[in-house]
Amino acid sequence: MRKQIVVSRKAVAVMSATIMAVGQAAIVNHPQAEAQSLDLARKAIALRSVRGPGNKTLEVAALYKAALVAGGWAEEEIST
Repeated sequence: MRKQIVVSRKAVAVMSATIMAVGQAAIVNHPQAEAQSLDLARKAIALRSVRGPGNKTLEVAALYKAALVAGGWAEEEIST
């Protein structure tokens, strides 16, 4: 036997309004953070960080560590 659930039109209207309101959340842009992220990515990609001669993985790690410290992390909290 199947149970039947009855929902009033008012309840459906309230649920629909709630769902639409959640979907309407304001998008907040952070242009400075976006620019910093893009700059960090460009610098990291420019460094050879793969296996073999000329590997600069430690420089990539230092680059990310410097960005985290500049963002407020304590230097001793980051290992390289």
